[in-house]
Amino acid sequence: MEGVLNVLKPPGMTSHDVVAWIRKTLGERRVGHGGTLDPQAAGVLVVCLGQATRLLEWASGGRKRYLAEMTLGIRTDTQDAWGEITGSGDWRRAGREEIGRAADEFTRRIWQAQKTPVYSAVKLNGIPMHERLRRGMETQERLREVAIYGLEIIDIKESKVKFWVECSGGTYIRTLCHDWGERLGTGAHMSFLLRLSVGPFALEQSHTLEEIRERGEALLRPKECLVAHMRRIQTTEEETERLLHGRTIEIREKEIRERISPGENAEGTRADGQGRFGAAARDDGGDSQAARGGEGVWAAAMTPAGRLAAVGKLTAAGGGAAFRPVKVFDGVRL
Repeated sequence: MEGVLNVLKPPGMTSHDVVAWIRKTLGERRVGHGGTLDPQAAGVLVVCLGQATRLLEWASGGRKRYLAEMTLGIRTDTQDAWGEITGSGDWRRAGREEIGRAADEFTRRIWQAQKTPVYSAVKLNGIPMHERLRRGMETQERLREVAIYGLEIIDIKESKVKFWVECSGGTYIRTLCHDWGERLGTGAHMSFLLRLSVGPFALEQSHTLEEIRERGEALLRPKECLVAHMRRIQTTEEETERLLHGRTIEIREKEIRERISPGENAEGTRADGQGRFGAAARDDGGDSQAARGGEGVWAAAMTPAGRLAAVGKLTAAGGGAAFRPVKVFDGVRL
């Protein structure tokens, strides 16, 4: 079994619980999720099965959209409504204009540093921070580069602020609420969270656990959807064989426009007028850490039948381009 599920995670389950449930229900051992969603949150959880699990780093990238609620005047140790109260402030001191101005500060510079919460799935020496806390082990605060592409206040009623946010993978919305409250001087925590989308996976097309139990494999999307944002290289049968053996293929300059197509909503470095490719730090749709570092841009090599043969780096090579496979998918021989 191979493919991708757009799961509507219910509140009260951890992301790991959902993975374990799917593994047992569908009878597939290789199952993983593309980005943790807090236990009390609901919404889109991308789950990969079979060979698609090798693309998890891209399933967790891509832009994410949320509907959230922030409660002013109360700080908690987990930065959400399910933690212990650690402090309080007068939410009345923050008027609508002050709340709006503080929100604008988050979008003034898209890429910014965010301090990851200690109650999180971020790992230190292979152990998640929340587990280290439970065991009484040492934890460390870490800074992570995140992006806030858009933030819109929907409604304000007394201490409750409902808002919509679009951000990069790795962004903690409860930390955003905490930082927002600190800027206002009132303190705050996240009191509701619904994930609306992850990359191309939207809430409207997500499936409940009941639907997955009933329809199972019929709901799987092909693993190729995880690399739709990348440039696509059309390969010949001979080139596909070379890629499956880990060998680099070259595309002549006159073939570039015909054989290399841009990805959906691709961002970052683009080919210049001559079809050349340079280094790109954010060429995966804007976010994934998997796409940072190294020369060239991530691209997907497709077989003549339209199946994914390999994911790798596309670089300039003389007047043309070269593609070096990083992950190959042997199943395309079937």
